Amino acid sequence: MTKEKNEMSLAKLREALISKAESEKNKIEKLTEEKVAVIKAENQKKVDDILERANTEAEKIIAEKASKVEALASVESRIDKLKIKHSFIEDAINSARTKLENETAESKLKRYVELFPELKDGKYIITPAEGETNIIKDLINNSSNKDQLELGEEGSFRGGFIVANEDFVYDRSYRTIFREKETELRKLASETLFKEAK
Repeated sequence: MTKEKNEMSLAKLREALISKAESEKNKIEKLTEEKVAVIKAENQKKVDDILERANTEAEKIIAEKASKVEALASVESRIDKLKIKHSFIEDAINSARTKLENETAESKLKRYVELFPELKDGKYIITPAEGETNIIKDLINNSSNKDQLELGEEGSFRGGFIVANEDFVYDRSYRTIFREKETELRKLASETLFKEAK
């Protein structure tokens, strides 16, 4: 191929990828809205906040990764493409996790209130993430169940908390949340960033 044909092919591919990314963004928004409709019956406020954050993060990730997708078009080897794709997906997931881990204490407290489980009778120990003892103290002090709650030692994890008693363990550490959602997050990132142009 000549240089001009390569440049034309790359330009067409770039346009197709950007168009496809927008299309995928719309599909993601539609899929998110459908899933949210089911959850809304349980707690409208939580759903609205989560949907807003999901849409904002999806738009940011698409914008940040669009230039990286253009670079992918010039890679000749399928193996190299797969390595780059994997790197982008990991980067997007790690970036989202880092953003959550580095939120302000006030933002974390609000998120933890949303994540806090309904408690039955009995005493519960809350294990805070590294460096988050004060946030969990505030969570306990502002809880209607504070007489049931006891602050435990900090865990060896970043972000989130674990609530437990002898019959119950509720792990809302960020590592567990991301592990539980890993397949879904990888699929979403892959579909958003790398859908083949048709």
